Amino acid sequence: MWKKLSNLPRHEHNNAFLLKHFGSADTIRAWFDSTSNFDTQFHCEHPEGGHCSRRICEMPDGKVVAVCNDDEAACPDLPLTRSDIRLHTLNLSKIAGIIAELTADASIYADVQSAGEAVNCIRIGHYMPRGTIRFPVFFGLSIYDGELDAAINYLLSLDKPAIMLLPSIEDVPQAKLNAVKSKDSVLIGLQDLQADSSLIDIAKVDEAFKLFFEAQKDPDPKINCKIFPAPPGATWGKFIFEWQEEQLLNDARTKKEHKREILMVTCGNKTIRYEPDDLNMWHTRSKKPTLQWNLLGIFIQNGGEICCGGNGNADNVKSQKAELIRKMKKAFSQSEDPIPWDDDEKCYKCKFVCRNEQQNQ
Repeated sequence: MWKKLSNLPRHEHNNAFLLKHFGSADTIRAWFDSTSNFDTQFHCEHPEGGHCSRRICEMPDGKVVAVCNDDEAACPDLPLTRSDIRLHTLNLSKIAGIIAELTADASIYADVQSAGEAVNCIRIGHYMPRGTIRFPVFFGLSIYDGELDAAINYLLSLDKPAIMLLPSIEDVPQAKLNAVKSKDSVLIGLQDLQADSSLIDIAKVDEAFKLFFEAQKDPDPKINCKIFPAPPGATWGKFIFEWQEEQLLNDARTKKEHKREILMVTCGNKTIRYEPDDLNMWHTRSKKPTLQWNLLGIFIQNGGEICCGGNGNADNVKSQKAELIRKMKKAFSQSEDPIPWDDDEKCYKCKFVCRNEQQNQ
């Protein structure tokens, strides 16, 4: 089906053409819009091979027939209805909407809209593999010569990686594939994602999108931290941060104890234990947590906020907060600031839920 769509010879098609190539009238209604134009010429195929053209004639009794122009062929007249000769045109938004619906289970958050000035390129939504990490997903279709280049060039103009779904990528030049790959984007043929019983096999979509995500470059390679398996679409408000203390023995002989602070993070049905080193908040030389870890602990123990008022604490918090949120964004796959400033209350307030052992007692 997708291969047929990529090879349509014209922008407008009569009903007989669509039935021949797509079969179902439901497909026609879903993918094409009826225009106010009528076809003036039909083609017919001979049983012996070859074809000839037909002209449209309206008979005195009001019936419409397609009459063969080849007298020697003697093809029988073809009765037509007004619906048969009415032309249909592809509706890219409809097709994009169908694709968005069929791929929703692969963490596609549908948001169908046109993409810039590329008239044959529609954004179907965003792929969100984890948390609020998102990549735009487009559907492109080459209706006229040169339009495929326009769609791919639009993809190359973006300042971040993206996915473009095409009916087929068989005819895409290798140079274009290489250019897209160099931008960390990808072209995927819908022809390669279909199954015998469905237009799109969601398992194949999952695998193709997963490979795209795994190929992405680390946006902040200097930060080495434990990544929380946040479900797609999970924002900061879905996270629970709980500050706890563990009693540890320094020496089994003397039985001396010391306390170690840990962080338990829950989102959905996942709970992960974090120590300072897991969040890249540990001094290897001093063997102590960094100031960012201490600041995070203060926020959680204060119920998620630090109010600075008019004193100089705001600057001290701000200087450590920038590095803190940088590490938190990466560890929890988020794009927004988890601790924004509330100008009305002169406070830094956490978007995530904060708990400590005292609150639980």
